[in-house]
Amino acid sequence: MSFRAAFEAISPLGDASWRQLERAAPEEVRFAKGERLLSEGERARFVFGVKQGLLREFYVDQDGGEATRVFIAEGGLSGSLADLLSGEPALVNIEALEPTRVWRVPFAHLQALVDTDPAWARLALRQAQGLYLRKVRREHEMLTMDARARYLAFRALNPGLDSRVPLHLVASYLGITPVHLSRIRGAPRAPRRPPARRRRS
Repeated sequence: MSFRAAFEAISPLGDASWRQLERAAPEEVRFAKGERLLSEGERARFVFGVKQGLLREFYVDQDGGEATRVFIAEGGLSGSLADLLSGEPALVNIEALEPTRVWRVPFAHLQALVDTDPAWARLALRQAQGLYLRKVRREHEMLTMDARARYLAFRALNPGLDSRVPLHLVASYLGITPVHLSRIRGAPRAPRRPPARRRRS
């Protein structure tokens, strides 16, 4: 997927609007597996579009434990919007889970486009709406579903990721231990009940 396609998956952009972004000369950057694109305490300055590979955004607690916020595969955007907007030291970490190629563009340039171009303003609104809906969905899963249901929801929402992400990182996304997730994966599925027969009147 091209960098433009990654943005237009959110909202359409005309050629004139896209040329304004090209003036910022987005660069293609490679990251090795395990390399960080952003570390807690740094200033977030870039938006990344994943061309090939897989990213993870995560937090580290005071005891060194990690909690995964989201995985970003090909065609997705990353950068930690909250940290980009605040301009304060980042709360989130972003790392490559595989050898990864991204397009990188300064957030300041995108912000200027949002302030001056209606197409980019529309895209920013759609992106904010999408992030909000994802946040609400995640809260609903964490507050109302058991671990197995959350795992099944993760697989349904992220087809193919289960085989690319190490078990302990999937567990950190679900808020459970790797041992618990291993048990869930190994547990047989409950058999489906046959539909009840209607009585003839």
